[in-house]
Amino acid sequence: GADSSICFGDQLTLNATGGLSFSWTPVTALSSATIPNPTASPAGTINYTVTVTDNKGCQNTDQVQISVDPPPAAFAGINREICSGEAISLQGTGNGITFDWSPSIGLDDPTSLTPNANPTATTSYTLTVTDANNCVSSDQMTIQVNPLPFVSFASTEPCLGFPTAFTNLCTIASGGIVNYNWDFGDGSLSSDNSPVYTYQNPGTYTVVLSAVSDKGCQHDTTLSSTINPLPLIGFSAEPITAGCAPLTVNFYSLSTIESGSITNYQWNLDNGAFPTDSMVSTTYELSENFTVSLTATSDKNCTSSLAIPNFVQTYPSPTADFVANPNPADILMNPMVMFQ
Repeated sequence: GADSSICFGDQLTLNATGGLSFSWTPVTALSSATIPNPTASPAGTINYTVTVTDNKGCQNTDQVQISVDPPPAAFAGINREICSGEAISLQGTGNGITFDWSPSIGLDDPTSLTPNANPTATTSYTLTVTDANNCVSSDQMTIQVNPLPFVSFASTEPCLGFPTAFTNLCTIASGGIVNYNWDFGDGSLSSDNSPVYTYQNPGTYTVVLSAVSDKGCQHDTTLSSTINPLPLIGFSAEPITAGCAPLTVNFYSLSTIESGSITNYQWNLDNGAFPTDSMVSTTYELSENFTVSLTATSDKNCTSSLAIPNFVQTYPSPTADFVANPNPADILMNPMVMFQ
């Protein structure tokens, strides 16, 4: 028969005719050496000779050469690891004329030796290389996609001067989280798991938490943390705060707050009176010095107090008395009477 060529690893069916018995030599890589159409799968170029015998015992021989083309080189590259959401360039090599990666999911060009890959899950990619002889080779590599940490946290909403407690709520689908980085939004940082931090000023701060997995995958989230202001306490009184007892004094709260509102007032007027309005009045019956204090509470339950010692001072009232001379006076006998 006619000479043929095959690619390494392929097989070819030989075909002999014209006799009753057949003998193929060599027997290397043949499915059978005594049939007219054995399957040949040689590893290299080889010459097969067939001897055909007819019913008269006459013999004839023929020879066929099978050339074996070597496979093209194909290397898909080493296995790689990425974090979810990342892209990586595959580094395939091969000496063919066409290239094909499969599956094509996550690849920008599956016909390139070096496509960019962005798989959403761990994926094994097979590179198939075809040369000019239509011989094919393939190789496989795997991209392991490691999960990002799911980053979340909660925080308390304290009043100024009290610490904010941050609760770490981070999780990860596989592996572990090995590092946390907190940015409290005022220039202060922490690497604690669930830190406690005291802000110096009221307001709303942008807090960033970043978490890093044992595979080096990093993710972060941003939330707000609010520090509620304290009421700024002040008060005044009229008409006077120093005078003779009994002394009636009207008190007025001058308290303010940076944000929110003041919802409660508590006075201690030091005379047994504890009114709760922003404007109050009381009468001091005794003569002494009195400390006046005011406590204000905001709608966020933040409280401040101010106490002023000796804010009210009362004095004893004078006792009116006099005597007449002469006493008793007799204006008929002595019309001049002196009082003292």
